[in-house]
Amino acid sequence: MVSEFDVKYVVRNHTLPTSNSITHIGGELSSGDRWQISVAEAVEGIRSGRFAFTVTRNEGVPEQLKAENHPFRGPLLKSPLDGRESEALLSLPEQA
Repeated sequence: MVSEFDVKYVVRNHTLPTSNSITHIGGELSSGDRWQISVAEAVEGIRSGRFAFTVTRNEGVPEQLKAENHPFRGPLLKSPLDGRESEALLSLPEQA
């Protein structure tokens, strides 16, 4: 069974280029508890079928994140509506 999570924030490493700066994603469960996972773990979870992640922007329509492997940047998460960069995740606020 796939566990689904809505991504509400990101954690960035500001020493890396913006396009590769997101190290973790996170959000809040319906119970109010917060969750956080590394991008590498999220990619592995998507590929194994354990996890599904969405991000909501613009018109409030959730976008399913997909796992990709970039030849230079390694594993990353992108929305089907993203261009070359992970705009959906880059548009989210950083962890408070």
